[in-house]
Amino acid sequence: DRGTKDGSIEPTDSMTSGSPESLVSWQDLGKQGRQFAGSGPSKNDIQQIWPEAEQPIRAYAGLANGETHEARAEVVLKELLRTNAFDRDKLLIATTTGTGYLDPNAVNTFEYVNAGNTAIAGMQYSYLPSWLSLLSDTETAKDAGVALFNEIHGHWQELDEEKQMQT
Repeated sequence: DRGTKDGSIEPTDSMTSGSPESLVSWQDLGKQGRQFAGSGPSKNDIQQIWPEAEQPIRAYAGLANGETHEARAEVVLKELLRTNAFDRDKLLIATTTGTGYLDPNAVNTFEYVNAGNTAIAGMQYSYLPSWLSLLSDTETAKDAGVALFNEIHGHWQELDEEKQMQT
C-alpha cells in the first residue's frame, strides 16, 4: 500500500483526490488509489475526440482516510462536494477490489465516452487482494460498497428534483 505504480503521477488538477486542493493527501490514497488518481485521461486527451470535453473528476479515499467504511465514504462525499461533482452529467460509484484497484480500461472508457463530464467515486476497503479478503471476511466488500453507495445516494436524495435528474 506504500508504493506507487510506475506512471502514476501526483495530480495537480483540483478535480482529483490527492491534488494540493484535495482533502485527501497523495500518500493517504494507498498504492491503488494513487494509480487511480495519478493516471487516466486529462481534459486535453479527451478533447482529441470531444472538443468540448471537461476535466474528469476522480474522488477516492484510502484506508488511511478513515477507521470505518462509513468514515471513508464520508471523505469521498466531501471530495465530490469539493469538486462540484453533482453538477456533472454522470456520477459513477465504482466498487474497488480489496486493495482499492479500479480497472483503468473501465474508468478511462467511462470518461472518454462521456466527454469528461463525469465524476468517479471509489474507496479502498482492505490491504488484501479481493480473493484473500473474501476468504477471511465475506462481508467487508459488501459493507464497503453499501457504505459508499448510501453516503453518496443519501446526499443525492437531498438535492432538488431538477438537480437529481441532471446527475
